[in-house]
Amino acid sequence: MPRDKQARTLALIFLLFSLAILTTGLVSYGQQAAHLKRVHLDEMEAVAELKVGIITEWLAERRANVASASGNPTIATALAQWKHNGDKTAEEHLLGFLHNFRESYDFASAELLDLDGTRLLGAGDVMPQMSEMRQFAKEAVDTGAVRMVDLHLHKEDGSIRLGHVAPIFVATDTDRRAIGVLFVGLRAESHLYPHIRRWPRPSATGELVLVRREGNEIAFLNPLRHHSDTAFHLRWQVATEELPAAIAIRAGAQPVSMTGIDYRGVRTLFVGRAVPGTSWILIAKMDEAEALAELNQLALTTGGIMALTLAATLAFLSTLWHRQRLTAAEAEATLSRALKASEERYRIFFQNSRLPNLLIDPADGRIIDANKAASTYYGYDIDQLRTMKITAINTLAPEDIRAEMERARSENRNHFNFRHRLASGEIRDVEVYSGPLDIDSQRLLYSIIIDVTDRKRMERELEEMATTDALTGLPNRRHFLTRLEEQLARLDRAVTPCASVMMLDLDHFKKINDTYGHAAGDAVLRHVAKLMRDNIRKIDIPGRIGGEEFAILLPGIGPAEARVTAERLRETIAATPVALDDGESLLLTISIGISEILPTDNRIDAPLTRADAALYRAKESGRNRTVVAEEMG
Repeated sequence: MPRDKQARTLALIFLLFSLAILTTGLVSYGQQAAHLKRVHLDEMEAVAELKVGIITEWLAERRANVASASGNPTIATALAQWKHNGDKTAEEHLLGFLHNFRESYDFASAELLDLDGTRLLGAGDVMPQMSEMRQFAKEAVDTGAVRMVDLHLHKEDGSIRLGHVAPIFVATDTDRRAIGVLFVGLRAESHLYPHIRRWPRPSATGELVLVRREGNEIAFLNPLRHHSDTAFHLRWQVATEELPAAIAIRAGAQPVSMTGIDYRGVRTLFVGRAVPGTSWILIAKMDEAEALAELNQLALTTGGIMALTLAATLAFLSTLWHRQRLTAAEAEATLSRALKASEERYRIFFQNSRLPNLLIDPADGRIIDANKAASTYYGYDIDQLRTMKITAINTLAPEDIRAEMERARSENRNHFNFRHRLASGEIRDVEVYSGPLDIDSQRLLYSIIIDVTDRKRMERELEEMATTDALTGLPNRRHFLTRLEEQLARLDRAVTPCASVMMLDLDHFKKINDTYGHAAGDAVLRHVAKLMRDNIRKIDIPGRIGGEEFAILLPGIGPAEARVTAERLRETIAATPVALDDGESLLLTISIGISEILPTDNRIDAPLTRADAALYRAKESGRNRTVVAEEMG
């Protein structure tokens, strides 16, 4: 073949080879970037749902506090007496009540208002009179329910407050009439913001933002991580096209999960969730650059390696072409110099990479070389690493490694999930990106290691937070129902012969809350949860369904054996007083309803409904007893 034609052929081959590598790299990067974005969005969805749940529960607790206080008949009677004749004893009683109520829950203020919203008596940092208070008081009286006073700027000190108003009724011979309104004020900085300030894992840009719509504007309601003094001062137009807050506001109650450009002009991943019962939208967001940082570093490293490989290939092809015009000795020397230059460029890149890099002999697992980053990460000198095998670092057994490699292949992943042991003995979760590389005519395995321990830990914590009741540590309602669904499927497949479900309810729990306070109520719930865990089998699954109601899933036993378990637990709870913070002991009782889970049950509602009916029968029959649905007439 003529020399010029041969050169053109080689150049074309090299060009096609380069384009193929570039195209493959770009496609792979796009796929990995999309996957990483989805992973981070899933994490942020879990964070947003968790925080919305916490805020909703906190608001419900505050409403319950106010409703309980406003419904106290003693306070209603004292207010009626004081308004009627200015009774000083009644006034002192009311002021004492307001002071104690405010102190008990750390409210900024507790105030009694007239029906037109005018302040009558107050304790604490009383709120300047709001023009809207008349309307708030009227709505509370008209509906007979607690009314939320939304976030607003305090006119005197510039702090951000919110509150609740509740009507106070006094009984008459024939009916009841409203005589006033109870208002409590809360500082957002002390009560609300702590719930949304903390991001669950270390992050340079992760942020939770609370916003609401005010006409055609978006009001930012909390202090922001990247800007100071923003609460109620930073505003954007609802029509702003790519602003996460604007997108979430326009979506209304519908959840959103996508990318946008935030108030700093930075592209971010974000999730928006409405907070039920409020005008608020909670946004969880993170800079896209942080979400893709590991991938970008990997792409830079991989791109450098590919560039070096292409340079080596070009040098090799060029050498082949020039070899026709050189003596054999000259050609050999030129090729050797080209390969050495290529290897030297690789060596510089390998040593300077910020990520741990290892060269491994695939034949026996020996570590042939390691860079400085690997030495720092693993805690061994480079010379020590060169005497070790990868099995001294990788904690997985050979069969588990093979299984993980097969999973990566079936899931079309370009990395392996391993657990590596450091010199200190600490075990770290890592993603290992590996590929073949020829060095000195030897085929080696080139591995880049990325530590994902913090990410894995956050995923586990989020999973635990999403499935666990924060107060008792038991599985929450959603997780319990999921496990019940799984049990129903096992019965349908005849995997287990039988199963039962138990519904438990604390007797007179509202009276405990009203008499001893919510802190005592929380202690009681934790106490019962511990006794439940201590008195069931390891395979049994307890859960907190809501309020003072619990449930236990009992795989493998029918209603007769379930009754034995229930009676043992009921007697244990009745015989084990709970110690309150003030030193007082409190005896408890529970009522229990049991139902067998039948293979013919098409939905999990069926056994729960039967168990709930049995529980109702136990309550109706005098409480502190167990009733089995299958034994009811």
